[in-house]
Amino acid sequence: MLQHKDNPAHFRYSGAMHETSAPEESALDQSVAEVLTRWPAAAQVLLAFRMACVGCNFSAFDTTRDALRIHGIGTAEFLQRLRPILQTSPGVDAQPTPAHEEE
Repeated sequence: MLQHKDNPAHFRYSGAMHETSAPEESALDQSVAEVLTRWPAAAQVLLAFRMACVGCNFSAFDTTRDALRIHGIGTAEFLQRLRPILQTSPGVDAQPTPAHEEE
């Protein structure tokens, strides 16, 4: 069942088909462009599923969950491939490595 969140243009699947972690839910509910910005290696997963979302104008508007539905790709199958990237890629929230200062 699709449910309307705060914004009528933002829909979220409310079915409980599988367990997901917080980063996985975050990745599913973010736009494809946001996911690619935060986890650049996610592009490899999208391309492996033959999803042309990388470089698509709609990637700024479609959530990853929407893109999976549009392309007919199962969420569990996709997350199985994306999970290692979400766990190992630092993303934009990571603290930058301090630059070496000359004395």
